[in-house]
Amino acid sequence: MGATNDQMLMQNATQTPDIFISYRSSHFKWVEVLARNLLAQGYSVFLDQWSLVRGQELARQLHQAASTARNAILIGTPDAVDSGWVRDEYALFRNRKRHEPDFNLVPIVFGEMPDFPFLQDIIAIDFRDSREEGYRRAFHILLAALQGKSPGAGTYAAELEIPADLHRVRVETVTQTEDITGQIFKALVRNKPLLVLAQAGRDTGLLCEQILACAEETYGAAAVFQLSMPAVEQADEAGYYTYVSRRCGLPECHNSLDFNRALEEAIQQRGQFFLLVTRFENAHPEYRYRMAKVLRSLTEQYRRQFRLVMVGGEQLAELRYARGDMSLLNHAQEIRLPEMGLADLQHTLASEFADLQLDAAALQRLLALTGQHPRLIQHCLEEGIPDPQECEDALEVSPYIVQLFSVFLNDSSKREYICELLEKEHLGRYSPWLIDEVVRGLYWSNLLTVREVEPRKRQLVWRCELIRRTGRAALGCDGAEDYL
Repeated sequence: MGATNDQMLMQNATQTPDIFISYRSSHFKWVEVLARNLLAQGYSVFLDQWSLVRGQELARQLHQAASTARNAILIGTPDAVDSGWVRDEYALFRNRKRHEPDFNLVPIVFGEMPDFPFLQDIIAIDFRDSREEGYRRAFHILLAALQGKSPGAGTYAAELEIPADLHRVRVETVTQTEDITGQIFKALVRNKPLLVLAQAGRDTGLLCEQILACAEETYGAAAVFQLSMPAVEQADEAGYYTYVSRRCGLPECHNSLDFNRALEEAIQQRGQFFLLVTRFENAHPEYRYRMAKVLRSLTEQYRRQFRLVMVGGEQLAELRYARGDMSLLNHAQEIRLPEMGLADLQHTLASEFADLQLDAAALQRLLALTGQHPRLIQHCLEEGIPDPQECEDALEVSPYIVQLFSVFLNDSSKREYICELLEKEHLGRYSPWLIDEVVRGLYWSNLLTVREVEPRKRQLVWRCELIRRTGRAALGCDGAEDYL
């Protein structure tokens, strides 16, 4: 299959692809096996790591391929829901599906079932059975879907590469999780809701698990509930609240009034009630606001009984700060997720990448190179690149950092302004709610961080020089070298 594959890969850069695969980069190894299997069936496949032409603007190439491919496969997993890049591509595919009858969007799920909007109106192909027979069956269904046919009882593809079962790699502030959890429950004694704020790309999964475990120990399992906000962009009110109430284990609701009443009855019945709200950024703005309004009312009415912790980023911070004293969640406390440190990285290495031999000095260089950005660190470790210099070289030729700038790529006025900001060492004094919309977006996108440049003087700075350098090229700033 080697020579044939090489020829197909060379064609991908110049022809309209049969298939564009949209996925989160942390799933690349699984997706690459899928792409090789599709190639073996005669399809041309656009996979960013294979198909992008170096020396040309990567964002334009990605958009061109996503806009012209005859079929799109969208890999849906819980963490893909959090990827702005994947959500942007889904919006493009959804628009194409409305206006191009021949365009085919095929969703795939594996691992834990995600809260993705396409699962509401398109049947996804389920690759969650990772055994060989399960993979063969799902791949057979995928081939039929690409041809617009029902799978029937046909013969499975004879030669298939079976991917390894995907293990979710966690790169997060593991060593500080217990301390953060302690801070949260100490703060809740003040009878005020608490917001846990994290920049994009931060993994809060382990922290949320720890919060729930501590809540069950403190209040009892029957009093602990979790709401993971579904990633819907448009939905009828009844359908939305039916879904949300079921996820919370409450009686079926059809509007915010029903939901308010069901929560109130649950609080009254249990005496103590703990609610953890996660994935707050995913929800449609209207439903975010309504949910915050319900929760504000109940936390004020039942201050001694209702304990609320909400996890999110910019959208949650907006409800805390944007309108000053009139902000809907201005009564809440907050904790911001701390930066990854050496101990966190050492823990990640020992638990996830034990075969990589990196001493403390090398890990410190890796933290400095990536600006402590967990997704950049994860990319290097998953590629098995132990040397920080090699890691830097690999990141510079990958589309990964371009994806970090994805939300800004299609707005020419913002691009020009960001090019100006990329020339600056410091971008101004840090405050909990930044007035400059672009700078605020860069901060919550995790491209900026906060450094104490002088005693008690905290300034916003670019997270690392690598992001600055590749950002200039990705945005096409004047004087930037070609993105090589």
